[in-house]
Amino acid sequence: MDQIRELLGLSADASLDDVLAAVTEENKGGLTEGLGLPPEATLEEVKAAITELATPAAEEAVTVAARRKTVATIAQKLGLGAVADVAALVAAVTTRLGREGGTTSVLKQQVNELETQVEALRTANALAEFNAAINSPAHAGKISPDDQPKYFALFRGDREMFATVLANTRSKVRDQSLFTGRAGNAGAGDAEQTEADWKAEYAKSSVLQREFGGEATYVAFCRANASGQVNANVSRLKDAQKV
Repeated sequence: MDQIRELLGLSADASLDDVLAAVTEENKGGLTEGLGLPPEATLEEVKAAITELATPAAEEAVTVAARRKTVATIAQKLGLGAVADVAALVAAVTTRLGREGGTTSVLKQQVNELETQVEALRTANALAEFNAAINSPAHAGKISPDDQPKYFALFRGDREMFATVLANTRSKVRDQSLFTGRAGNAGAGDAEQTEADWKAEYAKSSVLQREFGGEATYVAFCRANASGQVNANVSRLKDAQKV
């Protein structure tokens, strides 16, 4: 939306109504490409696409049910009994440590473990949403297995930009890679990336550094992806590329 506002000469805090009011027959042509629309799109179609783009995604990828299940699992491992949510779990840990004369360092360790497991759940749920998006009927075959880690980092860092990129990516993954500047995966014969390649990618990308928090984590993720552990639908995706 910020790019749309900029193209229309509006301030960053302009509302959706202001944006829609600023779109005219004269300037809509400069917006169609960024919205994934054909040049001949009507004014109504352009405004509908802007409205859809402005609809905020869920702030968290974790569902309430999944969050409660994770909290219950952690509470069981810590021997705390039934707790309702993360706040209740932290309070229970604090109370127990107070009774047992626990130290602040022990409490911090417990809280850090909790935060780590909750973050792992967020990542897992985000990955499930990402896989559902790229394997949907509208987008299957667009993203090669080699490029999935980079697109996933974009998905987590900027979903609005990810949706725009995905919408404008052609269905056959034989084009130039958006992230690496090399040919996209076109089947057998492509050179496999090495650990050195992954480390180089991580060093160059602030998005990857922010999302994975460490070179070793990113390398492990890429290694798992290369072995087929990240996306169970890789074989179907490769079949789609051969069509």
